[in-house]
Amino acid sequence: MISRVEIPDDVWVYWHCQEMDDLSRVCDLSVGGLFLATPTTPPLGGKAKLDFLVQEGQIRAEATVRHLIPNVGVGLKFTAITDQDCPNLVSLINRIRRLAQTINPKTILGVYNKPTHLPGRNFGLHDGTQRKATATWPGYGAD
Repeated sequence: MISRVEIPDDVWVYWHCQEMDDLSRVCDLSVGGLFLATPTTPPLGGKAKLDFLVQEGQIRAEATVRHLIPNVGVGLKFTAITDQDCPNLVSLINRIRRLAQTINPKTILGVYNKPTHLPGRNFGLHDGTQRKATATWPGYGAD
């Protein structure tokens, strides 16, 4: 059994799957995969490339779309992660587990804060290009 941990609202992933790009909040995470909050609905079985935007450092992974909840999110199963990035993923999971002991009640209720530290931040992608993060979750940028 793979232990998933609920994620605080500071873990985001830029991902690409079959001509779709999105910046999404990670809802839960394990060494086997993750669930992303996103209105985007990629096809089941689709191949995705992920770039985590976290303090642990670069984490790039490839995954397959395993579950869909329309207008809510997508479950992805990891299929590849580099040997270089794997320790950073383990560090991220360990940090999340430590934080889970003092979980924010807003996270439990599903009330998410905006990623104020992300929009406008440049980050590198799998192909070596740079992108500027923009929030795509409904309601962002409206204030």
